[in-house]
Amino acid sequence: MFVLKKIITSLLLPQGLIVALMLLSAIFMKKRLKVCVVILAAFVYVLSIGPTAGLFMRPLEDAYEPASLGEVKTCDAYVVLGAGANENTPDMHGKATLGAHSLPRVIMAYRLYMVAKKPIILASGRVMNLPAASSRVSEGKDLF
Repeated sequence: MFVLKKIITSLLLPQGLIVALMLLSAIFMKKRLKVCVVILAAFVYVLSIGPTAGLFMRPLEDAYEPASLGEVKTCDAYVVLGAGANENTPDMHGKATLGAHSLPRVIMAYRLYMVAKKPIILASGRVMNLPAASSRVSEGKDLF
């Protein structure tokens, strides 16, 4: 039952739906075109799975080494780029909490701050005209 649920869920997501429609349409095509559509569907599927994304991202991430602590201590300030917040999650001081990608960034900035007392600049934004949830995390309060 669990496996069936996962298969149905993956078919309803956009990339699974596109691949399923391509394979379904291949049934009604001539043999030569059918082979092309099946190969294209396999190619689209391979590009849409996580391990392939990792293969493309690894060279980009490995091209840059993290800065050493000595280099970080010479900076004028620490800039933390926001990566989202979870809205409508009650917290002690606000109406939103930091997301899964934002929290480690803020924690690292705080740890660096404890080593060398430099200012921390939090940068975040919002999507279209919606209010920024990340701004509510520290609404009127200091994070530290």
